Amino acid sequence: MDADVTPYLEKLRLPVLYTCGEFNEATPKSTKYFRELTPKAQIRVFEGASHQHHIESKKEYNELLRSFIADNEAR
Repeated sequence: MDADVTPYLEKLRLPVLYTCGEFNEATPKSTKYFRELTPKAQIRVFEGASHQHHIESKKEYNELLRSFIADNEAR
């Protein structure tokens, strides 16, 4: 099944955090493209990491996630 939801990204009104690894299957280039289509979106590319960047850079990933949540809870 093929699905393309990119036309809906511009309609999102909530904060979005895109993450990927430098060597991810979801490449930094494609992730940046989705970020450009999404209002209120942020992106973080984890250098030297792959698709498992949340494990390979666990401390850095968790800090980013905590910060993103804290920043957006206040809004």
